[in-house]
Amino acid sequence: MSVHTSGPTRLRWLPRRVLGWAVAMILVAGMAESAGVGLPVRAIGQRIRDSAEISAQWLYHPAREIEFREAEVLFRAERFTYRWDRSSQQWEVLAEDNSERLPADLAIEEYESERQAALFQFFGETDEERAALEVHRSLAQGGFEVLARLRLWDRSRLAEAWLEYFREDAPDLTPDQLAEDLVVARPEVAAVFEDGPNLWLGIRYDTSQGALGLGTVVHLDTATGQVTLFQPEALWTSSVTHLARFDGRLWLGARRFGEGEIEPTVGLAELDPQSGRLVSHRSGSSPGVLGQVVTAMAAEDGALWVGTDEGICRLGKGKAVVCWRIVPTVTLESAVAASHFPRGPAVRQLAPGQYEVRWVTEDFLEVLTPDAVEGWARTDEVAEFERRKFYVAAFELANTGAGGAGILHLLPTLAASPLESIQVVRVPVERVGPPESDGWQRCRAQVGWIPREGLVVLPRISPIGE
Repeated sequence: MSVHTSGPTRLRWLPRRVLGWAVAMILVAGMAESAGVGLPVRAIGQRIRDSAEISAQWLYHPAREIEFREAEVLFRAERFTYRWDRSSQQWEVLAEDNSERLPADLAIEEYESERQAALFQFFGETDEERAALEVHRSLAQGGFEVLARLRLWDRSRLAEAWLEYFREDAPDLTPDQLAEDLVVARPEVAAVFEDGPNLWLGIRYDTSQGALGLGTVVHLDTATGQVTLFQPEALWTSSVTHLARFDGRLWLGARRFGEGEIEPTVGLAELDPQSGRLVSHRSGSSPGVLGQVVTAMAAEDGALWVGTDEGICRLGKGKAVVCWRIVPTVTLESAVAASHFPRGPAVRQLAPGQYEVRWVTEDFLEVLTPDAVEGWARTDEVAEFERRKFYVAAFELANTGAGGAGILHLLPTLAASPLESIQVVRVPVERVGPPESDGWQRCRAQVGWIPREGLVVLPRISPIGE
């Protein structure tokens, strides 16, 4: 039996996302004010943050640990275990508290090699100008030797790598300005795997105080002490979180993360050590896996298993990919009245059955319904809702630091009060026809709100296409 672990999500504060949340909060406050409802912005903001935290707890259950057994493969999330039965090729979801056994979000400081009968220690350090990693190896006679010391990045290299990223918010930023203001991050080892006499290290960086680093893969030949660094441009603004070798290829997981928010970069990627070329296999690529963020990864004979924010994928030899979604689901045993918004009047009945849950408040669930409702929204608000695409990716549920989702309000008629609007948080909307000349757009959404009292939301493993 072998166990492969991955650390939990760490979050990074990104100012432009905070701005998006603030704009959404102001729009909601403005609608309430126009309707004569005296809700202060602070109270509305707190409700949005509360719902974001509740939704993350109820709906976001990515696998973070993979365990291979003879008859099964186990994928552990914090509150659930997803069991893949090798014989029946079927999934089972088990409600289990795995919080104590899942690894803490700590850098790897030591790695014990049974093959080499040695203990390796990793020491990341930084000053105001550069960052380095030192690797120590235990000696048979006792004590340690310095096996390698490598410089990973410096101030000027960081400014070059991060300039375009920060220019998205500050177009006039110069390399000299960024180099002067940035904080050089301390490197940390996030992933280790052994390949003969070689150690492969995935490097992340400490993001406290907004410090910056470079996504790096280190190849260390422990027999000679020779080191090779891989820092392809596609990884520059990433942290490498997972490593594995499968089908003769080196695979990695990477994302941008810190103390406020997750932001995807290359997701699952394949690195060619000969050329240094990196190929991303995140959603939207070909062949691509389901999801934007890797949360667990491990290889066995014949398969590379990958846990992502959206689900679980299995890559076979030749890059054949099969994926399953993790779908938060509520089962209605009898018909339930649904409303257009939380605490709103009932407008239709939902038949008994399973419904995907998209958002959770203190008292209500936003569910995806088989039938659609239509309404009107300002064209610019629809464009902003589509631009943010909060409804697309599951990792957004973990971004509670910036308040989570914005809210799109669809008015049943143009003469309707804002308090009669259809509230959409994490359900996609479809435009119906072209926008009106006065700035209104008709939309439809498969959305309904039901009371959550007495209901249980459980993850369901669903093949892609269902």
